Amino acid sequence: MDFVEAGTPLIKAMGMSVVKRTKEQNPDKVIVVDMKPMDVGKLEMELAIKAGADVVIIPGIAPLSTLEECIKTAETNGVKVSIGTTGMEQLLGKEETIKRMEDIRSKWQGVVINLPEDAIKISGYEFKSAGLVIVKKLKEKYPNKVIVADLKTISNADKEFEAAFEAGADIACIIAATTDEEIKKAVDTAKKYGKKVMADLIGIRDHIGEDGLIQRAEQLEKLGVDYICYHVPIDDQVRGKEVPPKSIQRISDAITIAVACAGGINQQTAANIVKAGAEVIIVGGAITKAPDPGKAAKKIREAFS
Repeated sequence: MDFVEAGTPLIKAMGMSVVKRTKEQNPDKVIVVDMKPMDVGKLEMELAIKAGADVVIIPGIAPLSTLEECIKTAETNGVKVSIGTTGMEQLLGKEETIKRMEDIRSKWQGVVINLPEDAIKISGYEFKSAGLVIVKKLKEKYPNKVIVADLKTISNADKEFEAAFEAGADIACIIAATTDEEIKKAVDTAKKYGKKVMADLIGIRDHIGEDGLIQRAEQLEKLGVDYICYHVPIDDQVRGKEVPPKSIQRISDAITIAVACAGGINQQTAANIVKAGAEVIIVGGAITKAPDPGKAAKKIREAFS
């Protein structure tokens, strides 16, 4: 079965009109955008900044490379960032969370601790809902394909997943490092619509190592998700990291639900990843940047068939 995915930056980009309109209507207010980038930190920060954000919320559970890209981009453009703590305490523990926040604030002076009382905050749900028009268009164009909305949800899971399923998504993605409460909201909403949940392990290995990542995958299966995705973010790929087949095998051996894999997969790497246990491979640039995307997709499929 072929999947067609609406990527996170595309959904967010389509929804940035909400931020732009809010800034135009409130030019003297501080506009806070709950962007929560988990990958392509520079790109997502620039989307928010160009739309009018004065402060961008970034997640403390993001991959370390993405945190760095987000904060560097904010400093370059003269805006502030605020660290969202959802999922941090569950993932790291209370003491380590406090220490991690102190380390971030001491390293980067542009991190805001307290937001102005009259600041206008635009939630991820608000702009993602607007951006999900792309999912509706994909479903109309590919009615017989499985449409994946890569929301990278961290909070408001019930609202974001409902919006995605109403738009036509068959699968919606949540960040595995968020709280169990948010995971349960996503699962319950998916059951209500007869749809599926994919939990993205992105960033977890940075914070608690591979053993912690495996443990979280096992927890997520018990919480009721349908797919576990091992994801090497682009911010890591440009630093030379690739999907390690041994990690895919460990995850596959630890759980009974389907394992998906994303991050720099191409014709040369696809076969080993499938052999290691991935039942779904998500391919981006190797297809979209190819001179002939259709031919590239066919060759990747042939590589592991």
